[in-house]
Amino acid sequence: MILLRLKLHPSIAVFAGSLIVSLLVLPPNLTPELMLQNLLNLQTLRLLAIIACALTISRLMEVKGLLAKLAATMERIGPKLAMHLVPAVIGLVPMPAGALVSATALKDLAKRIGLTPEQATFINYWFRHIWEFSLPVYPAIITASVILSVPLPLVVKTLFPISLLTVAIGIPYSYRILKLKKPQETEQEASGSIARNLIKAAWPVFLLVLLVLLGLDAALAFLLSLSLLILQQRAKWPELEKSLKYGLAPK
Repeated sequence: MILLRLKLHPSIAVFAGSLIVSLLVLPPNLTPELMLQNLLNLQTLRLLAIIACALTISRLMEVKGLLAKLAATMERIGPKLAMHLVPAVIGLVPMPAGALVSATALKDLAKRIGLTPEQATFINYWFRHIWEFSLPVYPAIITASVILSVPLPLVVKTLFPISLLTVAIGIPYSYRILKLKKPQETEQEASGSIARNLIKAAWPVFLLVLLVLLGLDAALAFLLSLSLLILQQRAKWPELEKSLKYGLAPK
């Protein structure tokens, strides 16, 4: 925590903390050997590959405009419902500062509904993070599966009720905020069905979750989803380079 307060990069802070702990509980001569073993461990490399793919997918979806299309599609269902669905759907994609992405998508909608910044922030932040407890694309869920040697589908199935509980707790509060609000009507183009547009915008995440739940190894599922996303979107090298850099060194 001290190193983070000093604004050091989180990776340096975590490494320093791990080094201090190892020196406190292990003989100093064993620390380098333990570090090398963990660095070359297959599970460690697999975990790093999965997280890198997850972040690359999220950035490429943002670069190609898929996240913006998600927000536009959700608003067609209804303004008040969209206030919940936009952050929840964007929350399917793990990314640092992801709440800022959904907040940007909801900014104009929140104004039309008449929400204060504090009210909009609560709804956005709460429903943006409902999936972190159980969605297999989140690094914390993947890390727990690898460290505990528990199959990823089992982790997801076990923790999914927590996501449902989070929704159940948040809805009464958001209902109290929204029930007296009357959103301003806007003209929207009806281009295609909502379901079709939703699938077109979020299919990489849906595919990824389906593959993991069907039992495919998470590393293969992420790599396959990323490869298909690149091909389907015909990503150009600058877009791909930007996404890969983000996946390997998120900021």
